[in-house]
Amino acid sequence: MTPCPTCGTTSRTQFASPGLVGPVVHGGHDRADDPAWRDSGAATVEDYARWCVTAP
Repeated sequence: MTPCPTCGTTSRTQFASPGLVGPVVHGGHDRADDPAWRDSGAATVEDYARWCVTAP
């Protein structure tokens, strides 16, 4: 696992669109704006936005 370049902390993320990991984590991109959120299994986009950055 690669540490965050800003804070040095490692974390796990679960994004439906791998290409959005950097923009969400480091660029402020809205997690709820992932066009593939339905593929994640989340019931709602709000659930997806909350859980995609929560480590298991």
